[in-house]
Amino acid sequence: MLQRLWSAIDAVLVAAAGLILVAGILHVTADVAMKYLFASPIPGTIVYVSNYYMTSIVFLPLVSAELRRQHIAVDLWPSSTPAWLDRLGERITWGISAAVYALLTWNTWQDAYRKFEEGEYVLDQSGFVTTWPSYFILPLGMALMTGLLLTKLWRPALALRGDEVEANV
Repeated sequence: MLQRLWSAIDAVLVAAAGLILVAGILHVTADVAMKYLFASPIPGTIVYVSNYYMTSIVFLPLVSAELRRQHIAVDLWPSSTPAWLDRLGERITWGISAAVYALLTWNTWQDAYRKFEEGEYVLDQSGFVTTWPSYFILPLGMALMTGLLLTKLWRPALALRGDEVEANV
């Protein structure tokens, strides 16, 4: 049940990040074409790319990397360690990581809410571009990572890849 839930969340976030990546590529391509063909670039392109596209592409798929065990990892003890010690080390790592991501969630949420209240915008050559909504992407990504890590602590089998789950059932 939890495996399917996180797989569904993963699929939605990866699809969203992929669509946003394509939108960003099309936006930049259109901007360059407009600039060189008609001497009239699309207003606000840099602001949209740096505030919306890039943050979405980076922070939405954080959960995906964790589910696939593709985050950077460092082994602190030899591979000959007993299995129970490896499992304990993983759980400690998940707990510490969940605490860090929870703090990041809280801090980025406060920042996003402050930007929302201020109605943050950037003054571009074409005028004002609203940027406060982009700040909510970070706490969303961080909160999802916190939730996934807490779920892994609660149900460690979720941490296994698909082929490992089938072998360990």
